[in-house]
Amino acid sequence: MIFKLDRQFLRRTKLKIVAIGIAFIAAGATFAYAMALEEDWKFLLGIFFVYLGFKKIKELKCWDANNSKISLEINPDIISVSDFNEARSLKVESITKAVLQPIHGKIKSIIIHSSGGGETKLEGFEAMDKVAGQLKAILGESNVKTAKLFHR
Repeated sequence: MIFKLDRQFLRRTKLKIVAIGIAFIAAGATFAYAMALEEDWKFLLGIFFVYLGFKKIKELKCWDANNSKISLEINPDIISVSDFNEARSLKVESITKAVLQPIHGKIKSIIIHSSGGGETKLEGFEAMDKVAGQLKAILGESNVKTAKLFHR
């Protein structure tokens, strides 16, 4: 089954990108203005922060163009995550356990541990409950744990 990104997750991510960009622009402009009043060369650092803010907001355009290409596919043999650059797959035999991280009764994210010591975090996909149900069916109930405390 193939899962796409959740609309709420997309909206929150866009808001985070814009908020970080605006924070950089505001801090940089304030710092540049304060240093320019003192006729100090450090105003260039403020200009650099303004540049970083605009670059972060420009990232939003790339995110909007490519978020529809991000998907999660769960098959009985393989779990595959595709984004706009690459596709990563994980064989089910190499998965040692999966940890469900709920918040207010809803599954927020799933961390998959592999036998090689790697971790894969699944977050922001639509119907995370169905994703968890499929993982339980494929891996077995004993290999899927629910975290008592939510930690990212």
